[in-house]
Amino acid sequence: MTFKGHSDTVKCITWLEDDSGFVTTAKDNELALWRLHPGTGDGVANPNEVNPIWKFSSRKAVFNAVCVYRPDSSLPIVYTASSDKTIREVEQKNLSEGKGKFDNKNLSSQGHELVRYEESIMYSQLIASAHRKVFFAGIAESNRPGGIHLIKYPFEKVGEVQAHSSQVERLAMTHDNKWLFSAGNDGSLCIFKFENKELLNSKKVNLPAPVQVPQFDEIMI
Repeated sequence: MTFKGHSDTVKCITWLEDDSGFVTTAKDNELALWRLHPGTGDGVANPNEVNPIWKFSSRKAVFNAVCVYRPDSSLPIVYTASSDKTIREVEQKNLSEGKGKFDNKNLSSQGHELVRYEESIMYSQLIASAHRKVFFAGIAESNRPGGIHLIKYPFEKVGEVQAHSSQVERLAMTHDNKWLFSAGNDGSLCIFKFENKELLNSKKVNLPAPVQVPQFDEIMI
């Protein structure tokens, strides 16, 4: 199965929590929402639905990474780590209003974009714990180590972890929210044990020192 819709290299893929589809961003600076089985989403048959079922492009920033939160059965909310050193929230317009179609010539009108967090640091990665209670943002600055910022919803920075000697390449978290994995441009893999209750009940948190896998010859992407 091949999903076609971007005109340039795909930068990030993030799955919906129910595994019914996923969201991507690419070097063409477009967000795209895909359904594994188009036409059958949310229990409503729509024979005219095709992938990608939604697209959005910002006129203000380039998207480096995305993560998704889907409240109940509503349309997914997309969060982006952007080139202007912000975290943005993008809400879709209801596709049913347009009979499941979007305007390819005006992608910036297909969603509502809002800056939710801003700091003078470039983020290369962005993931969220279950129910978006905590966001993890990987740092990508040439003049500083690859740390990870812990940002508690609604977007208050509560901690920073030093993980790599250069930028963070990938972040991932287990489904039970207990383990955080970070791969760096320095070829190392760090594994953190994440105590969710501690973070939610305090204003400032330091994660325990990571279990660090020795450096590899290749960069893990």
